[in-house]
Amino acid sequence: MLFTVSVFRDKKGVLLMIPFAHDEDGIRRNVNKPIVIEPPYQNGDIAQKLKECFEICKKGPYPRAEMSVMVYKEVTGISSYPKFSKERANVNAQFDSTKGYLFRPSKREKDGSYTHKEEAIETGMNPTGIELEEALMRAYEQCE
Repeated sequence: MLFTVSVFRDKKGVLLMIPFAHDEDGIRRNVNKPIVIEPPYQNGDIAQKLKECFEICKKGPYPRAEMSVMVYKEVTGISSYPKFSKERANVNAQFDSTKGYLFRPSKREKDGSYTHKEEAIETGMNPTGIELEEALMRAYEQCE
C-alpha cells in the first residue's frame, strides 16, 4: 500500500501537512485533518506529526463530505490555489509498505500546480525521527 501526505512549507518555515486517503468511491482525495507546525520546531515534532498524518491515511476510506473540502483554503483562508502555492514549496511524502518512507521534491509550475520529481529521497522502513526530518528538509532543498 502507498500512503501520501502533501507537505507545504511557506517562506516563514510554517509546515502544512495534508493527508490523502480514499473516499467511499475509491477516489484519492485530501482529508480535512491537516496538521500545522510552526517554527521553531521541537526535536522530533515533525516526524511525530508526519507519522500521525500517515495514520490518518491508513484509516480511510472516509465519507465524501470529509474529503470535499479545499483544506489549504480552510487552513489559510486563501481561496486561489495559484496564490496559495506561490509562496510555498511542496514535498510529496509517501509511505510505501514495501520500500518505507519516500520524499519527492516538486517544481512549481506557472499555473500554480506542482510537478513532483521522479527521484525520491528514501529512508527505508524504520528510520529514526531525526532521519525522517532530515529527509524532508533535504527534499525542500531540491524544490524549484
